[in-house]
Amino acid sequence: MENSQSIYCTNCGKEINEAAEICTSCGVRQGKIINHCYSCGNEIGPNQELCLQCGVNPRKLKRASIMAKETTVSGAVNVTVATIVGALIPGLPPILWYGQKTKGIALIIAPIICGVLLPVVSNIAFSIFGAVDAYQLGKRINQGESLEEWTFFWNK
Repeated sequence: MENSQSIYCTNCGKEINEAAEICTSCGVRQGKIINHCYSCGNEIGPNQELCLQCGVNPRKLKRASIMAKETTVSGAVNVTVATIVGALIPGLPPILWYGQKTKGIALIIAPIICGVLLPVVSNIAFSIFGAVDAYQLGKRINQGESLEEWTFFWNK
């Protein structure tokens, strides 16, 4: 815990550990409600895009800081390899390169379940979906964008 720094709950403004996903004072998941700046604890208005006390964007930087353990991907992604792997096993690129473990597992299990009902159609559909998702998210990672757990190619 030496390396962890304190931040402030985005709901109640109380100081919490940087690794905390849920505030132990108010019980709200971080980022779900943004009433306070995560950086300094200053109160934030509903449409405010800049903390007037410390100058950070509490909506943008919060995700990069608080959810860094889930969303930060280092290095460049070879989109050609990701696309091919995504076509063969749709859930593998999210797990290997995009830090989206839950999404990846869901995309591995879904074709198996759907394959029982519509074997050929579901395999083709999931292969196309996996390839497009892997390609588009790989391009976004290479442009320096961070991804949340359930970001798909159509999310901005």
